Amino acid sequence: MTNTTGGCVSAITASGSDLYVLGSITGHTLTGPNTYANEPIVTVWKNSVPQSLTDGTTYSTSGGLAIANGHVYVAGSSCASFAPDCSIATYWVDGASTLIAPSILSQAGGVAVSGSAIYTSVN
Repeated sequence: MTNTTGGCVSAITASGSDLYVLGSITGHTLTGPNTYANEPIVTVWKNSVPQSLTDGTTYSTSGGLAIANGHVYVAGSSCASFAPDCSIATYWVDGASTLIAPSILSQAGGVAVSGSAIYTSVN
């Protein structure tokens, strides 16, 4: 179970008559008996309807947003463990994630699409 509080917006864009907002909300996610993770949940809102890209059990960030060819592209970072200083540049296409950089402490800050090519800026 996840309860959420607060949040931030990192990008906004429109496509046709649809408005997309990218950001994160702070999750309070049950991970075990009396154990909770308080990590950001990367979320895209399309016309005020949220879609969570992460589950709030590990650290994640949102960075960039693009709409192209009927798909939603998001750049940011995610971490697959509770290891300290774990932040790996990641992009999502329609909610499915792909790790970009094999090293920790990286983040994708922007995303652009041209045809079938996906471009990101990685810090």
